[in-house]
Amino acid sequence: ELAYSTKLSHGESHLLVMLWMFAPVALVVIWSHVGKPALNARYLMYCSLAFNILVGAGAMAIRHNMLRNLSIAALLALSGYQSLAMTRTPMRPDYATAVQILAHEMERHDRIVVMKGLNLMPMRQYWRGDDSRLELAGSEPDLFEKTGASHDPGATTWVVFWRWDRRDEFEAHLRERTAQFERRVLGGMPPLYLYRISYKD
Repeated sequence: ELAYSTKLSHGESHLLVMLWMFAPVALVVIWSHVGKPALNARYLMYCSLAFNILVGAGAMAIRHNMLRNLSIAALLALSGYQSLAMTRTPMRPDYATAVQILAHEMERHDRIVVMKGLNLMPMRQYWRGDDSRLELAGSEPDLFEKTGASHDPGATTWVVFWRWDRRDEFEAHLRERTAQFERRVLGGMPPLYLYRISYKD
């Protein structure tokens, strides 16, 4: 209170709060688009202390008792629903979609390559087959090697791929090796891609 009343005007204090709330988020979002993925955007804002303080202050500033109580109840309901949804389905549903597609379309001898260990865990949660079918590619060079034509020419390789900033490079690699491929966007942030790759005999 003392620092506010003696050093900052209303406009300056509002600017300080807005910078505290939005500047870190904006910087990370910009870096994620021009550099490499650094966040799941839907999580970052709700983890901001400033955001929660401002939401609480805004609710308490409503003068009409009924409207204030309704607003607080709505916030609690939304927060409770989010927590319940995360408890019941802790992994992103786009991985479940990937598993459903594989279950319906893959052949017995097809290979499944999962990009990065952080994607292997949710795939294993939904996968109902033998875990050994899910091959891990720990890096881009490892992925390029695993999807090369030297692996069972004529067979199909499925790739669970999430590096949206390296997608063009990966597809250029496949074209250079005359691979036939299909890309499906399954959603999420960053988006999850499912590739179906094959080489002619």
